[in-house]
Amino acid sequence: MSSQDIIEARARRAVELVTSVEASVLRGEPADVALSRSLRRDRRLGGRDRRFISETVFSHFRWRGWLERLQSLSLDARCALAYLLDARETSPVAERLLARGGLAPDCLAPQGGRTVIEKGVALRKALGERVPPYLPGFAPELRSLVPAWALECIHRPGGEPEERFAEKLVEAFQNRPPTWLSLPSSHHQTLIQLIGSKKSAATRHPAIESALGFSGSPDLELARAKLGAFFWVQDLASQAIARFCEPRLDESWWDACAGAGGKTLALLQLTHARLRVLATDRRAGVLQNLRRRVEEARLGTVATGVIDALCDSPQDRQFDGILVDAPCSGLGTWNRNPDARWRTERDEPNRKALLQQKLLDRVCGKVRKGGKLVYAVCTLSEAETVKVVSAFLAEHKEFSLLAGPHPLGAEPTDGNLWIWPWQGPCDGMFAARFVRDS
Repeated sequence: MSSQDIIEARARRAVELVTSVEASVLRGEPADVALSRSLRRDRRLGGRDRRFISETVFSHFRWRGWLERLQSLSLDARCALAYLLDARETSPVAERLLARGGLAPDCLAPQGGRTVIEKGVALRKALGERVPPYLPGFAPELRSLVPAWALECIHRPGGEPEERFAEKLVEAFQNRPPTWLSLPSSHHQTLIQLIGSKKSAATRHPAIESALGFSGSPDLELARAKLGAFFWVQDLASQAIARFCEPRLDESWWDACAGAGGKTLALLQLTHARLRVLATDRRAGVLQNLRRRVEEARLGTVATGVIDALCDSPQDRQFDGILVDAPCSGLGTWNRNPDARWRTERDEPNRKALLQQKLLDRVCGKVRKGGKLVYAVCTLSEAETVKVVSAFLAEHKEFSLLAGPHPLGAEPTDGNLWIWPWQGPCDGMFAARFVRDS
């Protein structure tokens, strides 16, 4: 098979997988799950092919709001344009996809590193000059990159002009944040030397000494093979939430929706493993993984229990602190999971808010007097943040908000913590910290 035949086969396979993954996403399945399943089945693909396909799939969803309006362009062309809107260098496969779609291979230069507005201008210019019949009235707008309902339901800080806020938010959603790791700062330089590169540049955060971020797709398997499991992947926002909890040595904490245990690990790391943590989840499998991660990180041991916090709680126990990292609509992760914006339903924030209020009502009785209750969600909707907090405080007069510093070094909080996706950059998150007064 000639090199041109290989490129042609790669181009066809990329479009096939975009089609397959999009069908799964529109049925409600996350793109990464659908893509991983497809890639596992196709052992013919090498590492370079897999990277190109993965980047094309996620770029397709990131720029879908613009490119789905270009239905007179073939899917081949739209996939190539999506790839180039994110890429910092072109690819022979992208050029072949453009040619298959009837466009010149150089019609759009790689746009990685430019602002969304600049990318929109470049796309309009490229397509307007090359194929004007395809684009009657086409003018890329920032707001069309996310569902209209999302910008309506996301909390906007007081005094922030609506258009400026929308521009900042969409700009942040259109840029994949670094892969953030949590590890002792004494190991940062070793890891940078091992896996840092021009394509995977390292960044530190001045306020979170354990946080080390890498752009692109760092080779974490190489790092684990060389250095062991003393680090773990954890977004900067999640590391900040753990610090917002302010656990103290020898306190007892309940991580009520522990999942894979990222915040349990962070709480133990902050206290040098001198924290008594009960980590619970309704899924036994994730707790087994949690125990393994704690052991590999050499953070002592952690008690676990299969508990659905919506209907059960630890018997005869009260805690110095409870963390409720609640299920949510996930709007704050749209920068990292661009497909989620197209499979999240309009009423999802309101439905999740009802569940979140029930969770807080259920667990709050387990906080001892003077103890803390921390509510956290990776979303920014009004319904799941300030409205949940207001409803909880109205129902539970024994609690009040506990003010304190912002863990990322921003303005001090009144007890409500906002982490915006342009900070870091990272996932968008919200947390509220309550203290039990009586």
